Amino acid sequence: MKTIKLSQGKEAIVDDADYESLSKYRWHATQSNHDWYARRSCGKRNKKIYMHRQILDLTDKNEGHHGPGGTLDNRRANLETCSRKENLAYRKFRKD
Repeated sequence: MKTIKLSQGKEAIVDDADYESLSKYRWHATQSNHDWYARRSCGKRNKKIYMHRQILDLTDKNEGHHGPGGTLDNRRANLETCSRKENLAYRKFRKD
């Protein structure tokens, strides 16, 4: 297990096997629905690539879900591939 520094003083946890390929890039912390995610920009149009999607090699149709380790825990044991419907079922409900 290794960590990759992100902006905003955050860090992402990754497996040793993924560290070398991921550490080539400059990763940023971005917030969505009160959760933090690791992402980078790519190309002239600054396409957003999320770390968990790169690790799982996801296509546009598939989504990834973070387990109980949190959204900055990008170890393969904490990630799974799922459909949009399955991912929405994991969503947290608002308290209000």
